[in-house]
Amino acid sequence: MKAIVLGLSVCLLSSSAMALPVIVVNRADQTYTVIDDGKVVKKGQVSTGKPGYRTPTGRYSIHAKYTKVRSEKYRAIMRYTMLFKGSLYAIHQGVVPGYSASHGCVRVPEKDARYLFSSIPIGSTVLIK
Repeated sequence: MKAIVLGLSVCLLSSSAMALPVIVVNRADQTYTVIDDGKVVKKGQVSTGKPGYRTPTGRYSIHAKYTKVRSEKYRAIMRYTMLFKGSLYAIHQGVVPGYSASHGCVRVPEKDARYLFSSIPIGSTVLIK
């Protein structure tokens, strides 16, 4: 995805940081669950990749966060972007119609996107099932 970064957020962790939270994305039921210290702390709806643009399954790590990114390819603004697989896949704010509708990213509603962006540090795991 060719994108232009419009805003940047940096997250630094101390060497004494506790275990990081995990975001589990379930493509079958279009939900996410945040697990922190073994406890479920947040659940919500997502929209993952539609047929032909499937969100990849696997275990990834959030490696960058941007408050605002513009996708050149899809001509879309993606707010609260957290990249987890190169520059191709991210969790970000978007339309969540209740079924798979994205081009591969994990879309979450605005309120959830803001929560995840502020609560999930770089280095946290994203598990896509």
